[in-house]
Amino acid sequence: MLKQLNISYTTVAVFNNVFMISMIVGYKVFGPLVDRYGSKAILSILIPPTLITPILWTFNRPDA
Repeated sequence: MLKQLNISYTTVAVFNNVFMISMIVGYKVFGPLVDRYGSKAILSILIPPTLITPILWTFNRPDA
């Protein structure tokens, strides 16, 4: 898959680190919001972008 996407292991590691840092920041931001407004309200905001992500992956090409 790395050859098809034309990316290196270093790039994958950097993206993984960015993902982990953004998760930590997300927990810090959305944790208090869940406590204040409840999980249903927060999930109704966060689920639509999550559903769009796999659709965007279908258009991923190494030459783009």
